[in-house]
Amino acid sequence: MLIPAVMPVITTTISAITTAVAAIGPAVSSFAASIGPTLSNIAVHLKPYAMELASFANSFLQALGILKPGEQITDLGERALQGLAQDIRMDKYDSIADYFADLRKVELNPEISEKRSFAEKMVTGLGIGTVALEHKFNAEEGQFNGIWLLPLTNPNYFNSDRMQSLVSSSNLGSNILAYLSKSMAGGESRSFEKSLEKNAQGEQISPELRGELYVALEEAQNKWTEISKAIEGEN
Repeated sequence: MLIPAVMPVITTTISAITTAVAAIGPAVSSFAASIGPTLSNIAVHLKPYAMELASFANSFLQALGILKPGEQITDLGERALQGLAQDIRMDKYDSIADYFADLRKVELNPEISEKRSFAEKMVTGLGIGTVALEHKFNAEEGQFNGIWLLPLTNPNYFNSDRMQSLVSSSNLGSNILAYLSKSMAGGESRSFEKSLEKNAQGEQISPELRGELYVALEEAQNKWTEISKAIEGEN
C-alpha cells in the first residue's frame, strides 16, 4: 500500500515504537509497517488526539468483546510488551483468544511500565486489537489497519456504534490513510466511499444517510489535513 509522504516523519522515537510493535508477532507486522508510524507520530506529538483515540478504542473493543469491561488499550499494550520478556508472542498461539488469556496472566512490573511511554503502550495495544478484529470478522490480514483514523478525524460521526457497523458490514480496506490524504485515484476513492454505504445489516443506506456520510467524510479529510500540518510543525 502506498503511504502518502505527508505523514509520517520517521524519527528514532517513532522507529523504536514501530519496532517494538512488530516484535509482538508477524500478524502485527503489517500494522507496524503501514499505519504504525502515523499513529506513533500522533501519540508522540499530539497527545490530546491520542488520548481521545485510546478512549474510543477502549469502548469500541469492549463492545465487541475483545477487551473485557474496564480493560484499557494501553494496559493491553503494556502486557504484550512485558510478555515478550516471558516469550509470550502472538505467533506461538493457535488462537487470539489463547494469546489474550496468557496476556491477562502477565504480572506487570510497575517500574518498567512507568518508564514506558504512553505512545508505545497505545500503539502496541492498537496493533494487537486490530489483529483481534480481523480474526473476529474473518478479514484479511492488514484490512483493518487504518480504521482508527476515522474516529480520530471525525469522532462524532465515526463513533463506536457506527464503527461496529462498518467493520461488520462493509469492505473497509487498509487504504483509509490514502483516502484521507486525498492521494487515491478517483475510481479508488469512489470505491472506498461506496464500501461505507451500508447499514449494520449490510443493506444500502438511505439517500439522506448517504448525504450525512459524505459530509462526514469531507470533514474527516479536512481534519486529517489539519492533523498532518500539526505533525509537520512538530518535526
